[in-house]
Amino acid sequence: MPLVLDLTKDHLISDAALLYDDGFSLVLWLGLSVSNEFLEQVCGVKSINDVKHFQLAPENFEDSKSLNGRFYTVLHEICRQRRREMCVEVVVQNGPFESIIREFLIEDRSRQYPDYLSRIHSSVKENLGL
Repeated sequence: MPLVLDLTKDHLISDAALLYDDGFSLVLWLGLSVSNEFLEQVCGVKSINDVKHFQLAPENFEDSKSLNGRFYTVLHEICRQRRREMCVEVVVQNGPFESIIREFLIEDRSRQYPDYLSRIHSSVKENLGL
């Protein structure tokens, strides 16, 4: 598994691709300067301008040494640990859906803590079928 980072604005840099996992959802955040190789192999697009908000579903891969294979190996491991399939929401830096990940930044929790707790509570209720 790759290195686990605290989700802070310092890690949201333009050449990064970060996978956020809160146990309920997965979000792949793509910086504006992320490599075209990553975009092509993982997202199936040629440039960051071609990325629209979409979901990646876990897929099978043949080469676990390739970039695509390594990414999906991590994704499959997360799904195995959660004991359920999880789609990945893909969002782009400064895009209209970036708020999906920005609401979870550690810096933001202190002033939005009630909203954060409310979302966690709703997610738990939904997952328990209450």
